[in-house]
Amino acid sequence: MAEQALLKVARGSPQAEYRVADEASCGPEDHLLRAEYSIDSPGKPGYCVRPL
Repeated sequence: MAEQALLKVARGSPQAEYRVADEASCGPEDHLLRAEYSIDSPGKPGYCVRPL
């Protein structure tokens, strides 16, 4: 299984790959991320990510 590293960077940074927003703002082209597989986060709302 591959490890994931999600890092917060400035919006204009060349390292930025996605825009992150709350789950309620997800559109059809966005990806929904949920923390349901994390031991301390079941039931928490997800995050919406959109490729830049």
